[in-house]
Amino acid sequence: MIRSFLVAAAITAAVPVAAQAALSGFHDRAEQITTILQSTDVANTARQAPIESLEFDGQRNDRLLKWEADFGECDLDIYLQAHAPQGVGKTTYTVARIQADDDCR
Repeated sequence: MIRSFLVAAAITAAVPVAAQAALSGFHDRAEQITTILQSTDVANTARQAPIESLEFDGQRNDRLLKWEADFGECDLDIYLQAHAPQGVGKTTYTVARIQADDDCR
């Protein structure tokens, strides 16, 4: 009986920790934006132009997250790959692909 109680208590105590480990939608989206803004590939593809706008365009069938970035005359479609943590932690992102319009070349 005591053993069952200890197992149940351990499971109950672990649930809030797992729930607290997940980032809020705000912080997860901020992680995605930070990945884009820190990308040397994005900056070089945009010819180091200042960013005018950044808009999330959704998740594609291939699970990549699509962002549209406006750098004045140069527009980019930026695709992020999500990397789930090994255990407790936050999801991180990398730039998987960049598609530039003709004005970026």
